[in-house]
Amino acid sequence: MAAKSRQFVKALLSILVLTIITTTTVSFAQDASQSTVSPRLPDRTKSVSDFLKPDGSFDLEAVRRSGYQGSLDLKGFQSAIDPVSGQPLFRQAGTNETADQPDDIY
Repeated sequence: MAAKSRQFVKALLSILVLTIITTTTVSFAQDASQSTVSPRLPDRTKSVSDFLKPDGSFDLEAVRRSGYQGSLDLKGFQSAIDPVSGQPLFRQAGTNETADQPDDIY
């Protein structure tokens, strides 16, 4: 008798789990079919150069004043960390600052 009760409970739980899975799947499919896809907005990513000080350091106050929120395009720039302040520094890619160092061999 106990074995039949266990089988009945297992069958009932299986039906319950299948019902939940089916309901969730159908609900998700209906939501996906009813959603509208908005047209793609133009890319409004700004260049990091818009927020650099003359020394190449990042001007966070300029970002705050502009109200810009989003990613920054680093294309054409190399980044480094200032060893003294620990702040990020950016310079245009391809510029060679090491050529002016006194320990360089020409």
